[in-house]
Amino acid sequence: MSPSGEIALILACLQSRYNPGDHNDLKASAGGVAWAGVLSIARRHGIVPLVHVSLSAGQAQLPESVESDLRREFHESAANMFLHAAELLRLLNRLTERDIPALALKGPALAALLYGKLSLRTVRDLDILVDKNQVGPALDILRACGYAPVAGVEGAGPSVSGKLRKHILLTHQEAGFSVELHWAVADPSFALELSFEKLWVDRQIVMVLDQPVATPGNEDALLMMCAHGTSHCWGSLKWICDIAQAVSVQPGLDWSRILVQAHGFGCSRMLFLGLALARELCGVSLPEELEPGVNSEKVVRLSREVKSAMFVEKAPLVNLERTLTFIRSRERFRDRIRIALRFIAPELRPNARDRALVRLPDSLQFLYSPFRLVRVLLFCWKRAILPILRTALDSPRFRDWAASPPK
Repeated sequence: MSPSGEIALILACLQSRYNPGDHNDLKASAGGVAWAGVLSIARRHGIVPLVHVSLSAGQAQLPESVESDLRREFHESAANMFLHAAELLRLLNRLTERDIPALALKGPALAALLYGKLSLRTVRDLDILVDKNQVGPALDILRACGYAPVAGVEGAGPSVSGKLRKHILLTHQEAGFSVELHWAVADPSFALELSFEKLWVDRQIVMVLDQPVATPGNEDALLMMCAHGTSHCWGSLKWICDIAQAVSVQPGLDWSRILVQAHGFGCSRMLFLGLALARELCGVSLPEELEPGVNSEKVVRLSREVKSAMFVEKAPLVNLERTLTFIRSRERFRDRIRIALRFIAPELRPNARDRALVRLPDSLQFLYSPFRLVRVLLFCWKRAILPILRTALDSPRFRDWAASPPK
C-alpha cells in the first residue's frame, strides 16, 4: 500500500495513540492534505472519534471549518453511543428479570472495556448473545420492549430457522435502535464454534454507565474480534483499532491460552492476520512470542492484500468473494472444505442473472448449470487465483528459483 497524503494522515493519527513520540510526524502529515478526503475516510471506517482526539492531542493545524466539523461529529457520535448504552442496559435488565443469561457484544460494552470512554468508539446497533435455547423467550422480551424483526433483510425473521444462521435483526418501531439477537458468534459456514456456555463461564463484567454488564472475557473477545474482521474481509479500520487497543491496554492477556484456543479452533492464521494489521496500521507493539505467526509467509501475503484493498472504493463483496477470503484465512484443510461446501455449493445454482445473460429455450435449460460453473470459475480466476499467482511470482523464493540455471 502506497499511502496518499490523506491516508498517511489517518494512519499517523492511529499510530500516535501507541507511539506518543510520533506527534511531530502527525503535524507534518497534516500539511497540504485534502481535508474532505480525510473526513470521508474517517467516517467510512468509523474512526472519527479517534481521529479527532489524535489531532487535538497532536496540536495539528486544522482549518477552522474542519476542526468545527470534527468536533461536531465527535459530539454527535458520543451522544449516539450514550443513547445506545442506555438502551442496552434497559434490554439487559429485562432479560435478567426473566432469568435469561445474555452477553453484550461489541458496541458500548467493548467501548467501555477497551477505550475506557464510551465516546471513543462509534456504534450503529446493539449485539446481544444468548443461548440458542433462549432465543424464543429473548425475542418475546425484545418485542415487548418495542422491537420487531426487519422484513426482507438477511438475519431477520420471527424464529430460528434454516435461513437464520446466527442472529435475528430487529429494530425499535419508534426510537429507531437496531438490535442483533445472536445465538452464535459466527455463521456456521465460517467453521468457528465458540459455544455460549463456554463464553458465559469465562465472562467478565464491565461497567457501562455505572452498571455492570456481562461481556466475553479478554481472550475470547480478542479471538472474536479477529473472526469478526475476517468475516467482513477487514473492510473497516475500526475493527483493527479495537484489536490494537486490546493488545495495548490489556498487558495481562494470556497469550498461551489464546494461541492454544486459536489452534484448537483452526483459526491461528485469522488471529495472526488481525494482530499483523494492528501492528502495521496502528503501530502497536506485539509480544515477541507472536512474531513467528505474525511474520509467516501466508499471513504477510494476506495482510498485504487487505491493506492494498482497504482504502479502495469498490462494490460490496459478493458471497463467493468473501468465501475465498474465509478459505484462505484458515489453516486446516477440513475447515476450508466445510467453508467451501456451505458457501460455494449455493453459488453453483443458476440464477436470474445467468438466464438474463444467455437466453436458452426450454429444451436447453440444462445448459445453465455448466454456464454458471464457467462464470464461477472465471470469477475465482480473476478475484483469487490471479492475485495469488501474482503474489507468488513477486516472492523472493520464486525469483531465486527462476534466476538459478537448470541442472
